Amino acid sequence: MHTEIEVKARLRADQKNSLTGYFNNLYNAAKSEYKCDAYFKEPSGELYRLRKQNNEYIYTKKNNSLSDGVEVNSEYERILSQSEYDALFKDELLFIKKTKEGYIWSTKDIYGYDMNIEIVNVKGHSRNKGIRDLGYFIETEIIAPKDIFDHICNNIKAELLNYYKVLGVFENIENRKYMAMIEE
Repeated sequence: MHTEIEVKARLRADQKNSLTGYFNNLYNAAKSEYKCDAYFKEPSGELYRLRKQNNEYIYTKKNNSLSDGVEVNSEYERILSQSEYDALFKDELLFIKKTKEGYIWSTKDIYGYDMNIEIVNVKGHSRNKGIRDLGYFIETEIIAPKDIFDHICNNIKAELLNYYKVLGVFENIENRKYMAMIEE
């Protein structure tokens, strides 16, 4: 189990292109990324996510909060075999599918924690709203130990918000989760 602290902001085409070039110069060439997430709601109301990423299958349960555009998630993740993935994929419980396609750069933050920066096009499908193209986003997440102290977590939140000011995308921070945007 770990804690993810993340911020996302919408990008215009010119911002997408300039930031992709900036990160390629700063962190070397990006890796291509494609994630397909399926969200399920159990009869109890509990949610879980199944993700296909490259040749990997991942089960995730989250406890999360969202404040001032910063999402803090305590996550439990487990790698699955394809047969385990298939067994957990229940059409009757599926309520949202989301894909993210783009680029990812990996580095460290000022505290030495893993930091991933993604520029991705996000699309979704819900039973209620059909297919939605949400557009391009920059997403930055810092992965910290699950028992991170509150004051360090708050410092990381401030670090991320300041980073978005420096990048010129602070005004575009998205306060909603992708699931909420897909359901709108």
